[in-house]
Amino acid sequence: KLRRKLKLPEDKYIFIVSGHLSTIKDPITVLKAFLMINKKTAHLIYIGKGHLMNILKNNSPSNVSIIGYVDNVEDYLNASDCFISASISEGMGNSVIEAAACGLDLLLSDIPSHREICNSYADDHTFFKIKNSEQLYQLMKLKIQSNSKDKSDDFKQFIIKNFSAFHMSHNYQKLYSQMMKKDINPI
Repeated sequence: KLRRKLKLPEDKYIFIVSGHLSTIKDPITVLKAFLMINKKTAHLIYIGKGHLMNILKNNSPSNVSIIGYVDNVEDYLNASDCFISASISEGMGNSVIEAAACGLDLLLSDIPSHREICNSYADDHTFFKIKNSEQLYQLMKLKIQSNSKDKSDDFKQFIIKNFSAFHMSHNYQKLYSQMMKKDINPI
């Protein structure tokens, strides 16, 4: 139903990339990997804008949708099967957290912030080496073949519990209070 509303294919495995389409986020590696996938089985969505948007548009086949900026990212995430982040470097990785909170399976470049988010829930079929489109292609192929979301509800609850705005704010408040106590009562 949601796929129909968003004009996305209902019969294909959908990969999604959400974020700034820039060199540091490396959407080109995702496209290179995706181009090796059988066109009949999968679809790729890019959500976001950036200086690589036209390069992606000019090199993408019909089973790639470059949507641009949207206000309803959550709808696109919920209509997808697997989120991909090929970032070379990342701060907190909010797009990964959002995708995981929607229950999407994840394919992530092997960088510290991605490992931190996934904690103990990641396996060998989650991470790929930076800029390695061949390894990403192999993992994408596995996701399509399994045609299921590997992440458990436990992982989704872990993300919601540990990375919600409320939880993060609470942790910062605790840290701030601890720092203030140390300044007032030096040991």
